[in-house]
Amino acid sequence: MSFRLGQMVLVMFGISVVAFLIFFATPGADPSARIAGRNASQETLVQVRHDFGLDRPLPVQYGLMMNRLFVSRDLTSFVNRGQRVIPAVTAAIPVTLSLVGGAAVLWVLGGLIVGVIAGATRGTFIDRALMILSLIGVSIPVFWLGEVANLLTQSRWHDTWLFSWVPPLGYIPLTKDPWGWFKALVIPWFTLATLYVASTDGCCGQA
Repeated sequence: MSFRLGQMVLVMFGISVVAFLIFFATPGADPSARIAGRNASQETLVQVRHDFGLDRPLPVQYGLMMNRLFVSRDLTSFVNRGQRVIPAVTAAIPVTLSLVGGAAVLWVLGGLIVGVIAGATRGTFIDRALMILSLIGVSIPVFWLGEVANLLTQSRWHDTWLFSWVPPLGYIPLTKDPWGWFKALVIPWFTLATLYVASTDGCCGQA
C-alpha cells in the first residue's frame, strides 16, 4: 500500500513539473503575459513577474507556484481583477462532476444500445443509417450543438409542451433540489454524450 502511494505521489509530482514547464518554461513565450491577459500594461507585467517569482530561477518558481496552489491557496487572477483561483475552481467542481458523470452514463448506455443494434443489423439499411448518424454526430462541434439546444429549449420552443419543463440556464445543486438538478442537466448531458455515442458506434461499425 505504501509503495503504491509513493508511486502515486511520484506520478503527481511528475505531472505537476511537466505542466509547470509547459506553461512557464516554453522557449519564446512570456508566462507573465499569459497570466496578465491581453493588452496588459508594462506595469502589470512587472507586477506579475514579481508576484509569481518569474524573475527567479525555475526551481524557485515551481516551489512558489505549488505553495500558492496547495499551501497558502492565495493564487489570484490578474485577468479577473484579483479573483482567487482556488475557491473558483473548488466551486466549479460539483458542476463539472455533475455534467461529466451524467454524460458518461448516457454515453455508456447509448453506446451499448447503438452498438448492439448496429452489430445485429450489420449490412442492412439500419446499420448504414446508424453509420450516417454517427458520422454526423462526430462531425458536429459540441459547442455548436449546445448553442442550438439552448436556442430551442430556452427560446424557440420553451413555451411548448416539449420543453416547458426545462429550467432557465444555470446550475442547481443536487443537495438543494435533486429534481431541479436533473432537469437543468439532462439537455447538457445529451448534448455532450452525442459525440461519444457517435464515436462508439463508428468504432463498432468498423470492427
